[in-house]
Amino acid sequence: MKLKLKPERHYDRVHAWLRKQFAKAYACHGKHCNGLSKSYHYALKHGYVHDYKRGNYIMLCQSCHKKYDMTEDTRIKMSNAKKGEKHSRSKLTQQQVDKIRTRYEFRKITQKMLAEEYSVCEHTIHYILKGRTWKN
Repeated sequence: MKLKLKPERHYDRVHAWLRKQFAKAYACHGKHCNGLSKSYHYALKHGYVHDYKRGNYIMLCQSCHKKYDMTEDTRIKMSNAKKGEKHSRSKLTQQQVDKIRTRYEFRKITQKMLAEEYSVCEHTIHYILKGRTWKN
């Protein structure tokens, strides 16, 4: 049974059908799973289409699901994504980020003070200093 819906609506309906027919995913069938997850999902098997067939899906924990979805195409798209001040939602420039790192490293200034000065949230400053965003 195939429905002609927008892809995201079809995706949502198929996953609702999976949960209704087979209950929530309860285990991980990933290759390198540590088995410590409390949250499991149905993931579409590579090479299959979203359809009302249980055989098209595999149960995975959240971390295995992310690894499973990371195909070569996804890696290429991510590497081509706009980063830093070229990103459309960037609130800082590279110069400001460099200044934030320098000031935090050599002065006794808090992340909260830097966040207020640059009108961003503390998490943004924290991620910059830890290298999670604005990587060198």
